[in-house]
Amino acid sequence: MGANDPNEYIRLSCAEFSETLASKAPTPGGGGASALIGALGASLGAMVGNLTLGKAKYAGVRDDIEDLLSRAERLRARLLRLVGEDALSFAPLAKAYGLPSGTDAEKKVKAETLEAALKIACDVPLAIMRACCDVFDLNEE
Repeated sequence: MGANDPNEYIRLSCAEFSETLASKAPTPGGGGASALIGALGASLGAMVGNLTLGKAKYAGVRDDIEDLLSRAERLRARLLRLVGEDALSFAPLAKAYGLPSGTDAEKKVKAETLEAALKIACDVPLAIMRACCDVFDLNEE
């Protein structure tokens, strides 16, 4: 299993994802797991909205519930995409860690490559954190 297909991990069963996460494979990792949990949180918020929608007691807030459901779906889909994006963004970093560092020149190349790869690899986890915060806010609402 590799990180070439950004949808690869979200097509796995829960058990398969968990097994792969527990393995020594570099991906999926904490970012992908966090994104998946965030997507599940958005799904639970949508479940509450769907259970509320259509009940006479909540007719006055129907438009609000529909808006919340729409936002929950966008967040759920975004977080699922981020599961794969996290794996893709980590691949260059994993390769950089394997670069040789025997000579001063190799050490310099490795350090520069690691720095660039770390910057790229940090972008997706930050996006995951922001999206998860949006899920919290949405579910609170």
